[in-house]
Amino acid sequence: MLPRGRPRRTLSSLSSRASDTMTWSISVTARSSSRWVFPRGTHQRLWSSLLERYPARRLAARTGEMDIRSEVLLEMQRAFDMVVVFQRVLGVVCLVPFLVGAGTFPPTDPIIEAARRGDVVELERLLEQGADVNSSRGDGMTALHFAAEQGDEEVVRILVQAEADVGAGTRIGHYTPLHLASRGGHVVVAKSLLEAGADARAPTTNSGATPLHLAASSAAGGAEMIALLADHGADVNARELSLGQTPLMFAAEAGEAEAVAELLARGADPSVTTKVVDALSGYVRDRAADVALREAITEFRRSAGPVEEPANGAPDIYSNQGFLVPETARLPSFSGENWRPTPAQVQEAIQKQREVAAREYVVTDTMSLVGPEIYSLNAQGLKAVHYKLPERIIRVGRSGGMTALLLAAREGQVEAAEALLDGGADINQVSAGNGVSPLLIASLNGEYDVALRLVERGADPELASSPENATPLFAVLQSYWSGMPNYPQPQSHHAQATTHLELLEAILGAGADPNVRLSKHIWYWEYSQRRTGITIRGATPFFRAAFARDMEAMKLLVAHGADPHIPTIMTDELMRGRRPPDGRQEESSGLPQVPGGAPHMYPIHAVAGGGFQGIGNYMMEGRPGLFLASVKYLVEEFGADVNTPDSWGYTPLHYAAIRGDLEMIHYLVDRGANVETLTRLGMSPVDMTRGGQRAFFKAEGHPEAQALLEELGSPLVCKDLHYDGTGNLCEAAGTSTFEDLYGFPRTPLHLRSPSEKFGWEVDETIDQPR
Repeated sequence: MLPRGRPRRTLSSLSSRASDTMTWSISVTARSSSRWVFPRGTHQRLWSSLLERYPARRLAARTGEMDIRSEVLLEMQRAFDMVVVFQRVLGVVCLVPFLVGAGTFPPTDPIIEAARRGDVVELERLLEQGADVNSSRGDGMTALHFAAEQGDEEVVRILVQAEADVGAGTRIGHYTPLHLASRGGHVVVAKSLLEAGADARAPTTNSGATPLHLAASSAAGGAEMIALLADHGADVNARELSLGQTPLMFAAEAGEAEAVAELLARGADPSVTTKVVDALSGYVRDRAADVALREAITEFRRSAGPVEEPANGAPDIYSNQGFLVPETARLPSFSGENWRPTPAQVQEAIQKQREVAAREYVVTDTMSLVGPEIYSLNAQGLKAVHYKLPERIIRVGRSGGMTALLLAAREGQVEAAEALLDGGADINQVSAGNGVSPLLIASLNGEYDVALRLVERGADPELASSPENATPLFAVLQSYWSGMPNYPQPQSHHAQATTHLELLEAILGAGADPNVRLSKHIWYWEYSQRRTGITIRGATPFFRAAFARDMEAMKLLVAHGADPHIPTIMTDELMRGRRPPDGRQEESSGLPQVPGGAPHMYPIHAVAGGGFQGIGNYMMEGRPGLFLASVKYLVEEFGADVNTPDSWGYTPLHYAAIRGDLEMIHYLVDRGANVETLTRLGMSPVDMTRGGQRAFFKAEGHPEAQALLEELGSPLVCKDLHYDGTGNLCEAAGTSTFEDLYGFPRTPLHLRSPSEKFGWEVDETIDQPR
């Protein structure tokens, strides 16, 4: 469902903003290269260079023709291979010719150059001399392609009169001149091409995009171009191949309200949905396709001669780091340091990759498919990446099934959304993938202006996502107070005329229940592998506001009936192995596990600083300076108990101590906080101030708070906490009253077999409508 890093306006099936696919990804923009998201360094330069050098590839990229990735991969291989050459270059003299050669384009036919320049005189001279009007570059671009792309009406007229092929296609995607003219909004040029026999319904071969798709998302000549193409037989409900998007979806996502209105007037159906994407099946398919490519290249490399070790550590871009790759696809080292596949071998390997990627993958036996392979790798000490990746993919579940209105709402396109509603779109039609409503998708993506208009036009404020049960109220707070990952995240809420409080009030005024709880921990709670160690299963909108110390939102929710005492819920036992609050890998208290469904963390813990351990200290957003005020609000207005432990035994005093909050320590002790209470892991409040080791993280020390708590009688019990297998477990671990509260025989988590842990986890995470 949900947040997006402004990634895309594309035809690609890879990812839209996470509101659609629930993932963040590198994706390609259809309208503005300024929104592209690239990998760092060389990858970015290679992408830019490749797409600038080859217009057909550039167009394919802009329209989501992602098969160019295989070519980019091979271009990257050549670049990395050249690193070896550079290491052997002794001087700049040898480097300069290479750089000059790298920037040189292959020779281009003069007639193409004349068309590109718009040189009518030279063009007519060349045609009189018998030049081939259909001459093309290596990428398939002809003179007519360039003239159509540039909207040069006179050059197009001359070329058409000279019987230029209006159906000629580029090498990648078979883009015709009409596709380029439609995308550029060049109505007169498009009319000339259509009158000369161009096919208004012609799809590209890679994505199935028609000229109408490209015209619909164009900011130039959209409505007029749509009318022209429709009059010449274009199908207004045609679907491209990657996600099944229609021209109406392209127009809605791009915010072209006039194009939306024109398409609706000509019969476009606003209820049509995109394909539903299953993240796990997609992962399996992509991995299988990657293996097919690797196996093909491996065979070519082995057949080239004896295998040798690369000289000077030369990089091998087909290495297995970060991938689960079978032995048959593990590439040997260089057979000669300058080995590379031939173009024919490349095409053969890519074809095998495409054949595998085109198959349908239905995951029925998840355990046998993913679990054993992961844990065989774990047994070799390779568990870090291989365990987490599939688990997160499984959590994403299903996505897609998007309508044009959902796309407009996700992108914050107010006028396009209005046009869709005026044209009969159902304001409450949810996505077929995960039950996301237009109001919910706008709220979670920080598009508060369009969300407010949806509320004003009667959107149901209680439609929640599946399976997390996230509501628009929760989504507004989640988008406004989203954490800080190590890469860009949505920031649309900063550019809205509507504040998050105004939107909350409107949603509450429309009858939303403020006490709806999340049924699962949401994967987009944080975008960094759950490093904060917090699970929010069972969280209400009030808890989310409390976690950010957003007192205005807390008071607003209470005024509309929110219960300030509802806690989050402890996840079931085998789901919590990597979610302790301090980042440890396993539960190591020695106590019986707290049962699933038990209270996990109360709002009083959230406002006191719950989660402020380890890296969570730097990743969480909230109102600065309102820790104490928020605690006082809950204690004095609602009688919150200052000695309430969370599921790990931390009390509000522990959380105040770990932040070195002297004022809160005084306040809580004055209110009766117990300075001697120990956590499940055996730590007293003063231990939290000592700057010891917290599993993977080093805690910050607070000498003044330590002195204060020692003076108040808090015992020095355990400075350092280390997870199992590294020594230094706290001697007092397991001595809290939790043994009395939850005293029943359970096998400790660290004694469970890896397959049992993973198998249960998979079963639980995919327990949703499929």
